[in-house]
Amino acid sequence: MHICEEEVTIADMKCTGMKNTGLKKTRMKNKNRNETGPKWKSILIPLLLAGCLVFPGIFSVFPAGPFLPDSFLSVSAAVYAAEPTAGEADPEEGSPAQAALSDRDRMLPDGEKPDDDLRVGDGDPALPAWYPKDPLSFPFYHDDKAPRVIDIADIFSGEEEQQMEARLAELRTSLGKDIVILADVSTYGLSRSVYAADFYDFNGYGIGPDREGVCLMICMEPGNRGWWCCCTGPVTRGLYDETVANQIDDMLYVYMKAGDYGAGVADWIENIRRLYTTGSPYSEEWAVMDEASFKRFHDLDAPRVVDDAKILSDSEIEKLTQKAADLSDKYGVDVVIHTARSQGALDRDTYSRKYFLSHGYGFSDEYDGIQLTIFKRPGYTGAVNIYASGKGLKKLSEVNKNRLEDRCDGLISGGEYYEGASQWLDQTGHMLRTGRAPRSSASWRFTTILEMLAGLIFGSFSLGKAKARMATPQTKENANSYIVQKSIRIRNIANRLLDSRVSEVYSPVKRESSDSGDHSSGGGSSTFHSSYSGSSGSSHSGSGRDF
Repeated sequence: MHICEEEVTIADMKCTGMKNTGLKKTRMKNKNRNETGPKWKSILIPLLLAGCLVFPGIFSVFPAGPFLPDSFLSVSAAVYAAEPTAGEADPEEGSPAQAALSDRDRMLPDGEKPDDDLRVGDGDPALPAWYPKDPLSFPFYHDDKAPRVIDIADIFSGEEEQQMEARLAELRTSLGKDIVILADVSTYGLSRSVYAADFYDFNGYGIGPDREGVCLMICMEPGNRGWWCCCTGPVTRGLYDETVANQIDDMLYVYMKAGDYGAGVADWIENIRRLYTTGSPYSEEWAVMDEASFKRFHDLDAPRVVDDAKILSDSEIEKLTQKAADLSDKYGVDVVIHTARSQGALDRDTYSRKYFLSHGYGFSDEYDGIQLTIFKRPGYTGAVNIYASGKGLKKLSEVNKNRLEDRCDGLISGGEYYEGASQWLDQTGHMLRTGRAPRSSASWRFTTILEMLAGLIFGSFSLGKAKARMATPQTKENANSYIVQKSIRIRNIANRLLDSRVSEVYSPVKRESSDSGDHSSGGGSSTFHSSYSGSSGSSHSGSGRDF
């Protein structure tokens, strides 16, 4: 058994008492059959094929029956296709290909489940009841009726659990991938990564022969609070790389740290869905559309303020929606505000344009409209982008665009999301009315201060010059003033100490902080394993973080 990243499994903890004879005997029997099988095939099948070629009409005289089935040639071709060709190497020992083959060999036929006596049950209080007595020989299986949300830690409400269960059933059908949520109060001495893999392996989860899917295990054990996302199958593991792991964990950390577990897991589920459908946890299906073949449309019922980043309250969304609708009715331009977590793999201009096109925004055949997109990823500073088309584009010159973005970006980067969006609407209305966006108040203040300084400097210089010209001669009050400069030289003859004084000042010792590293508000980077094994010996990948 190969264990990566020094993970400790039940197989290691019970290595002296583990019985694997059943698995070894099974493999030995299969090996013996494979050794004898090819011998008769390699002799009989070539002779029969040669007979078909040399005497093509001879076999047609035989009656149909078990001697020569009609599908003989296709069956023999399939047999030969299954045999390794010359130069085709067997999977290397311990390679993912060999692990996949061994995992498939352990899969039970559809509808079958392992016997309960293969599990520890209630006989071992140190292990959960579902844990197998012999993890290395325990068969894999698929249980479509098993719950996908298991809340042992009781961190979800009943309604949240039902909603997540229903959503996971939908995704299991549409994606062909299994997504499982486990919240437990202990990992029974195992690492979170191994415990998540074992729960997934031994409870009938996974779709297809490769058992494709993801398991999110949340541990609420005091001193060991954190989560692990276990990925299984070549497709899932290929998508869930270290960059994606940090992106998804950053978003989940915000919810977990705040104790909002239900909303956090629901959001995590949608991020995994987007990862499967678009290759990015941020991008929706519309982000990968082909603009050249896309047929535009109008959707007057679509919301004009969409808060996908979850940075606005319901009352703020309502106020902004009304304000945008008033501008749209007054100037005939569709005004839209959209908040997003990230632009994903797209640049901001492309992201904003595709969002506007794919959601049916814009009035008339010219799709007159203007849209503000606020990008706010958890733990990072926000940014803005403006897109316009039709009449909106005619008003949005480069100068106006820079002024609108600068004015709004100053508030958004400071966390004032509603204020930034509201002021953008005000400035946009001014631009649609006059054709130009007003400068920011900071710009006005800066210009005013410069003008005041310039006037003060020029006035002071002019006043000084005038006073110098109108000055009247004054008589000297002291005789020293009449002495010609440098006509008298004064030298130091001696130094004499007159008095001394001693004083003490307390200066505390400066201590350096022991926490000198940089930390992000997202809780730091995740622990990521590109490949590791659970107690079953099956390969997985995944990531996790403390909270």
